[in-house]
Amino acid sequence: MKIRLSIIAAITSACALCACDDDLSGIGTGMMPEQDSLSTYYEAYPIITRTVKTGPVVARTNSCYIGSIIDPETKAVTTSSFLAQFHLQEEYTLPPIEKIVKDEDGNIKADSCVLRILHDKFYGDSLTTMKLTVTDLDLNNVMEENEMYYTDIDASKYVNPTPKVRKTLTYAVIDRNLPITSTSLESGNYRSIPVHIGADYGTYILKNYYEHPEFYKNSYTFSHNVCPGFYVEHSGGIGSLINSDVSVLDVYFKYADTDTTTTNAWMRLGATQEVLQNTRYDHEIPEEMLLTDAEHPYTYIKSPAGLHTEIDLPVKEMLSSKHQNDTINCIRLTLRRYNNSKQDHTNLKQPETILLIGKGKADEFFNENKLPDNETCFMASYNSSSNAYTFSNIAPLVAYLRKLRDNEAGVTAEDDEATKEQKRNEWEAKNPDWQTFELLPVKAFYNESTNYYGQSVRTLIGLQNDYNLSSVKLEGSPAGEVSVNVIYSSFKR
Repeated sequence: MKIRLSIIAAITSACALCACDDDLSGIGTGMMPEQDSLSTYYEAYPIITRTVKTGPVVARTNSCYIGSIIDPETKAVTTSSFLAQFHLQEEYTLPPIEKIVKDEDGNIKADSCVLRILHDKFYGDSLTTMKLTVTDLDLNNVMEENEMYYTDIDASKYVNPTPKVRKTLTYAVIDRNLPITSTSLESGNYRSIPVHIGADYGTYILKNYYEHPEFYKNSYTFSHNVCPGFYVEHSGGIGSLINSDVSVLDVYFKYADTDTTTTNAWMRLGATQEVLQNTRYDHEIPEEMLLTDAEHPYTYIKSPAGLHTEIDLPVKEMLSSKHQNDTINCIRLTLRRYNNSKQDHTNLKQPETILLIGKGKADEFFNENKLPDNETCFMASYNSSSNAYTFSNIAPLVAYLRKLRDNEAGVTAEDDEATKEQKRNEWEAKNPDWQTFELLPVKAFYNESTNYYGQSVRTLIGLQNDYNLSSVKLEGSPAGEVSVNVIYSSFKR
């Protein structure tokens, strides 16, 4: 019992030290009574990192982005456009048709129709002149809820080949024609880019309502029979990028309130989370950002869907025959951030959270709305005090990989060491990426609650690709400037 309790104490102490201090040189000395015959020590292994283009990721977001911006630090260019459907509340009703004010020929008419792109967040210069083009989408090829869309979505597949709407306008983040009290964030108002798409389109929506009420049963029937949405395309300018949480489609009309009075009214439809919103991202990445060598001892993580850091963990070395009888208590991985070379208010922020996950596993992870299990994938948040991201203990990952390799390689207890080694080598040759992982920027969603003791508790409830603009430069390269620290324990023989 004494030995057992001492082992637990040693492991607990070692992991506590691992989580708090990078200097592990004193671990293993004087920690255990001599008669317990347990030693604890650490080794540092260099790791290989490199910058990789992320490519398209699942475009699951409630926000849309429009514009184009240059990262002042790296000179990378990010350009965004988006497609959006509009939500119709079930059992939505308008005034009876006989009350609608009609034109001279007795036909239903709308006074105007405006698409408003509402926003309260942006990147870049708020006064830069930008240009966008709005086109209606195709009823013969509607975006479907059960399909998976990515950040390289081909908008041309969904745009109406004979558009009812095609409007181009210039805009700036802040409309200088409006008083500052209306456009400041302190006002509590959303800023708005109004796109006047014409009374004809509004008339088309009203007319369909009265001729085909079945089309207005819900959002699905509306998008498949009346309005499949719009493509808002960046079509000129560089210097700002807008984050729009919601866009609205307003159809204005009049109806007779009484025999002698008429009332101005509007029908409002919102591009909300109940329907699809897909943003397309295009990046122009300077070649220098992809170089990782002695002259460029750093890697990048850039969102949305731009660049990420790929890392080779020396799992094989950690599990070598030298350590076949050792227990891995703690593995600590710290990646420090380089500060921006120039301090500028337009510099992009670093990602708040990154995910460590096996190479090629991210699509399945996000498609199935998984959460980190702290065995095959881990999260780390940026720490401003240390100016780094730290994975305090990824030992369960190495234990998982050891078990996976031996099981799939067919290693048995009866095998001699030479046979085990041969089986493992053959399996590793067939699975060359088994030690390779990706560091991806992610956005975490938490549920806030209070426990029995009145303490605030945060529970992770969701994780998605980070679609905000962010960029960070991390130390590391194929030369192995960065090390991973491993704490082992073993019985003295």
